[in-house]
Amino acid sequence: MEAKYKTLNLKRASIRGRVTKFNNHLEELKGKKLTPTEVSVLSQRLVKLETLFGEFDSVQNQIEALEENNLSLELDTREVIEQAFHNSIALAQEIISVSSTTKKSSLQHSSIYTADEDDHEVIGFRLPVIKINKFDGTFNKWLEFRDTFSSLIHNN
Repeated sequence: MEAKYKTLNLKRASIRGRVTKFNNHLEELKGKKLTPTEVSVLSQRLVKLETLFGEFDSVQNQIEALEENNLSLELDTREVIEQAFHNSIALAQEIISVSSTTKKSSLQHSSIYTADEDDHEVIGFRLPVIKINKFDGTFNKWLEFRDTFSSLIHNN
């Protein structure tokens, strides 16, 4: 029974170390602009961490079953490790969310920018030139000029 407790305790320590290592990795990524590949890798690592939480729960349950005398100490240990898990998961989700929002925002800006650039590109055909008579200032020709100008230029 003592050997089983030591084995389970080693597994728990290993899991705790992996959570700490993941949290340190998150602290490095915090505030950094992530590439789509880095976001994908972080998402995969997050899934792995969530799976690790299930493994931790199983190991911790076995330890608590073996250590009925020190149950309050084991429950405190569980609480500390679970808090580390939850903090790491929340931070990872926040980083992924911020990176996804930034990516969407930059895509919108780049598509707007691209659309502006496309307005200046030369396309393979030209529209026919419409010639409007110049207004020479005579009162009799004003209505004709105004109607032509409004329909061809101002309203279109």
